[in-house]
Amino acid sequence: MRTPPFLQRRVVTQIKHLLRMGVTPRRIALSIAMGTIIGIFPLLGTTTALCVVLSLALRLNIIAMQAFNWLVAGVQLMLILPFIRVGERLYRASPLPLRPEEIEAMFREGLMHATATLGMSLVHAVSAWLIVAPLIFAGAYLVSLRILNRVPRSNAAVADIALSRPGKSSPVMTSNGSPLRVNSVSAPGQKVSG
Repeated sequence: MRTPPFLQRRVVTQIKHLLRMGVTPRRIALSIAMGTIIGIFPLLGTTTALCVVLSLALRLNIIAMQAFNWLVAGVQLMLILPFIRVGERLYRASPLPLRPEEIEAMFREGLMHATATLGMSLVHAVSAWLIVAPLIFAGAYLVSLRILNRVPRSNAAVADIALSRPGKSSPVMTSNGSPLRVNSVSAPGQKVSG
């Protein structure tokens, strides 16, 4: 199956670029999995901020996280009602009224009543998400890691990065996962001190 041009240009090419820059497949797979589960979080309007905060706190790749957060946005919308229904069963709560006349009646009882009812539905949805999220995370992580480990990475690109960071001794990962130190790489005509 061929990758659609939009996904190829916006996602696949970017991830290949990250791999060539020395980002490990494990870190990208963690970022993809985290972006996927945050992307289906049932509170609309919160996922982008959550991705930014978690990528900074966990030192994950924000590009991969946001890409997958946005890719699953449609799935998020489709899962809100099922999450609410599963949460209602967990809490043995009465179902949220969804017919227009039921919603109108709920608001006629008062804004506070409607807000409390809708607020509890969000609690139900988040509770169901908390149960499902670890399973989705594990699946997304394992699948993406398997795929990413098959993407070839270039040692030349890793060496270019290391050479462009003179004086830095923090490791850059090579294609086989071992650290490449700046001091162990020499530019053409340079001697390696050892």
